[in-house]
Amino acid sequence: MMAKFIPKDKLSKKAQKEFNRQRRVTWSFSPVTKTVDSRKIYSRKQKAQNREDDGLGAFLSDYTISSEQLTPEEYIDFLKRTDLGSQYPKERFDERIARLVNTVSVSLTARNEDGLLIGVLFGLTDFAYWLYITDLGVDRNYLHRGIGRQLMQTAHELAGGEKDIAVYLIANENAVPFYEKLGMKKADDVMKYSHVEWTDFTVE
Repeated sequence: MMAKFIPKDKLSKKAQKEFNRQRRVTWSFSPVTKTVDSRKIYSRKQKAQNREDDGLGAFLSDYTISSEQLTPEEYIDFLKRTDLGSQYPKERFDERIARLVNTVSVSLTARNEDGLLIGVLFGLTDFAYWLYITDLGVDRNYLHRGIGRQLMQTAHELAGGEKDIAVYLIANENAVPFYEKLGMKKADDVMKYSHVEWTDFTVE
């Protein structure tokens, strides 16, 4: 299809998903962060400051990032308000989402003043050498306000900080500019084995 120079936004929804899947690449980085000395629950509130947008988004006026285990129902509701809702396969969706939220080693949330879930980051870490970001999403109504960046930095701190922890993730084409602005680069040292059953669908 791309040989006919069909703009991506003119492709069918199914074709766009397949295009994004083929363009996913592995990235790694070590952003400037502070280290934390324990793995205990980490929570902080970000306040807006009078500063210009640095390309990663201005801070939301008042929100809280916390280490928090979500229920499957709340995460599924959140997926409906983000672009993450199309990144999971249809096979055994409810069962696997329940396992995800109950067992993931890093589970960070961003909530506004009313307690609404507006950002989520899930990751896997050994708290010694590496952190793999499995999921990062922000409510569509709160994009470009620095929430994704703060979730990434908080996860890095919680895992052990940049002097000890390398960060890896899989990025689709649309997310690449965001991760580049965080200082991430394409990684060549990752191998893959997958025979996963995968039927595309979107959480609605």
